[in-house]
Amino acid sequence: MGEAGGGKPLPYVELRTSRDVPVHWRSNRAGEHCGSRRNHRRGGDYPRPFRRRGILTAGLPERRGYPRCNNAVRGTYPAGDEFGFSIAIGSGIVAVGARLDDDNGPNAGAAYLFDASTGAQIAKLLADDGAAGDEFGYAIAIDSGIVAVGAMRDDDNGFDSGLAYLFDATTGAQIAKLLTDDGTTNDNFGGSIAIDGDIVAVGAHAAWVGSLYLAGSAYLFDVSTGDQLTKLVADNAAVNNFFGSAIDIDNGLVAVGAWARSISFDHSGAAYVFDVSTGSQIAYIVPSDGHDRDHFGRSISIDNGVVAIGAHQDGDNGFNSGSAYLYGALTGTLINKVLASDGAVFDRFGSSIAIGNGVVAVGARGDEDNGADSGSAYVFGAIPVVFEDSFESGDITAWNFTSL
Repeated sequence: MGEAGGGKPLPYVELRTSRDVPVHWRSNRAGEHCGSRRNHRRGGDYPRPFRRRGILTAGLPERRGYPRCNNAVRGTYPAGDEFGFSIAIGSGIVAVGARLDDDNGPNAGAAYLFDASTGAQIAKLLADDGAAGDEFGYAIAIDSGIVAVGAMRDDDNGFDSGLAYLFDATTGAQIAKLLTDDGTTNDNFGGSIAIDGDIVAVGAHAAWVGSLYLAGSAYLFDVSTGDQLTKLVADNAAVNNFFGSAIDIDNGLVAVGAWARSISFDHSGAAYVFDVSTGSQIAYIVPSDGHDRDHFGRSISIDNGVVAIGAHQDGDNGFNSGSAYLYGALTGTLINKVLASDGAVFDRFGSSIAIGNGVVAVGARGDEDNGADSGSAYVFGAIPVVFEDSFESGDITAWNFTSL
């Protein structure tokens, strides 16, 4: 296919919650982004912490205690809620997690549903028994009119044991509460979640497997009853694997990431595929070019027999530039390795990933095209790679096709 001329505008709708609050953060130093890599690595000057209801908000998506900051960034979303921390789309509805929403208590969490075509808010989802610190909305999925939401710091089975919920996407009503049969303290059940038809798959990446601490596990539930069907554990489970930190399900297959599995020295990572009906492991996937701290399996997605896997700290394009891989789900055979054409150090390409209908979308949260850690996303044809596109927030005109 030839290159498209002039660029093709991509239509979009900005989603905002119905109780928007204007916010504006500035850098502590003139001309320097307070969240730049320089400051993250070396402990540079941060602005004063922003507090709301006496709670210090989290400024980085995976690190607590950092002040929230941006250089002349303006927004219209509830301050400190982290609206958009998780997101999913299905049947014309966009589901968005806000894991630090305070309606049920500080950092209890919430989720929102929007009409995908208009951007209008349909419903706000809250757990019937939500409590402070649950982080409801940490993970979210939607399919066939059902929304699945993870609350990995819920305490029903012990401190930070985790929980998951099911909601009716049409009414916003809670229809089930998912608990594991063997849940316990610090499992972090609900840290990842996926749904396909009548099956929900939920990861518990910090769960012990026997005497193996932080080995991780995953669970399958029946959507209609909320009953646990199967527990998934890697055949070669080991300490510090974080199996279940990423999960997806499609057409009878479950794909599970274990980014911390140490094969090529520390945390090179691995992925697994399981049969939904039997719970048996079908494939164990490790890249032949895996390296120390690649974090292969940090993100995962499966569609039509192809597994897409992110390795956001792969170094092919420079330190922590990141990469993504495509494998046959049943065979574990490599189909393609995907790199950003403009990849650079610290891009963390592969920090998020999705595959559907022959197209792969890959997030690069550390890309700096629009400023320090502004982030970007790339779209690729799956098999074979037919086109590639990179776009950043505020830039919706780039849509350049590469020739075959």
